[in-house]
Amino acid sequence: MSDRPSPSSPSHSQSSSKPGEKEWALAGGRMRVVSHGKKKPSDTYMVLQLEFTFDHDPRPRKVALPYNDPSFKGALGLINTHLERFLKLEKCEPKDTLKFFPDFLNQEVIKYQERLDREGTGDRDSRPSKEFSRPSIEKVGKRRYMCAGESDVFDLSRGGIKLSEGELSDLPFKISYNGPQVHYKTDNKEAIEILMRIISNGNKMQQNEEFYSFPLGP
Repeated sequence: MSDRPSPSSPSHSQSSSKPGEKEWALAGGRMRVVSHGKKKPSDTYMVLQLEFTFDHDPRPRKVALPYNDPSFKGALGLINTHLERFLKLEKCEPKDTLKFFPDFLNQEVIKYQERLDREGTGDRDSRPSKEFSRPSIEKVGKRRYMCAGESDVFDLSRGGIKLSEGELSDLPFKISYNGPQVHYKTDNKEAIEILMRIISNGNKMQQNEEFYSFPLGP
């Protein structure tokens, strides 16, 4: 039985496959290339942003893969280490995964480029990419931003206001975030209520009213 996709089941991936070529797929999940670019204009290589979803955990997980070796030698080890799991390919013996994984990556890169060609590259974001593996503070000019996700960026210089989509596009870099998913709120009323609750609980632990609203007394 042939491993090739059926001609009656059209898909974008068929445009990358020639008759007789093996069409590789990730076992137990899906991988796609979502973007590419340099971290700095002076860099001599690009970074591919890969997105993985798995059957047991549908939350997208990002991996930044340096594109400094078009043969993708060693890429499987880097990806496995970042994801903390061991990937394998469908219809591929485990012992052959290392051999054929570069073919799978190259296949997905070609699909990505074909998608860009279909959609047009005139609007492609050409800003350098900045990678974050955990919520981080980034200084831009006189402002400081907390980056907790590709769309979860807060302007600490304006009291922690979350940036809009337009404001995100005005940053001098695009954000690549592959750290833990942490969600923050900017609700002043809720923040004050929580602070008052903390103070109240602290007061209840005091043995002497003299130390109310202060750290625990002796």
